[in-house]
Amino acid sequence: MTSRSVSIPSEGESLAGTLYLPRSKAHSKHPVIIMAHGFGALSCFRLPSFAAKFSEAGMAVVLFDYRGYAGSSGSEPRECVQPLEHIKDYESVIAYLRAGSIPEVDSSRISLFGSSYSGAHVIAVASKDPSIEAVISQVPFAESTSPASHSLWTVLNVIFYLILDLVLACTLHLIPAYRVPVVAEKGFAILQPAECYKHFKMFSPSGSLSEYKHGCTTPARSLLYLMKYKPWERSADVAASVLVIAATGDSLIDVKDVKA
Repeated sequence: MTSRSVSIPSEGESLAGTLYLPRSKAHSKHPVIIMAHGFGALSCFRLPSFAAKFSEAGMAVVLFDYRGYAGSSGSEPRECVQPLEHIKDYESVIAYLRAGSIPEVDSSRISLFGSSYSGAHVIAVASKDPSIEAVISQVPFAESTSPASHSLWTVLNVIFYLILDLVLACTLHLIPAYRVPVVAEKGFAILQPAECYKHFKMFSPSGSLSEYKHGCTTPARSLLYLMKYKPWERSADVAASVLVIAATGDSLIDVKDVKA
């Protein structure tokens, strides 16, 4: 396997990515898988291991960070989780490949991989693009994951944080973007189970989440985008072969919700 950095245009900004290529020269062009991270995460969180395995099996992989994350430009405030922008970023990578920008890639054989939040994004992208060959959706986001479906204490916290960010920051410009934890060892976090904090640290190359400029946080407005996101409404329109993977021990995304 070999790899190199790539820079991909998206909506006037630049996506930082890594291209993985098989060492085998049996084919001049390789089928390609496009991959991105889940809610509030980074592409370096365990996904390179998946990319390496796919590459060993003979496929090229483009792994990238969304606008506003890691080395990608744009999207102020940074690390704002906006699913419709994430979907557009996937589509921008597809367009980049179809333009022949990476000569080692067979742009007629594009597949998508997503995990958690991006596991829903890949369904949404494929529902609009019948030429996508295959989709892997690993422990995908389900609507029950939204904080609005949790306890009254959580809902009240969500309302309070949204007021701070949408009114005081976005509308009145009295304060900077109000940020909330994506995961936390204790107290409020968007991804509620304590195991999420443990897994984020486990997947972080540093083991301490030091890869984040603002800590593992996001502007509170991400909560609103999360509650409004309904990626499965057009799932019946997906023409590609689809593999959906659910985890029986996952306390964040219940198997029964994925099956539904």
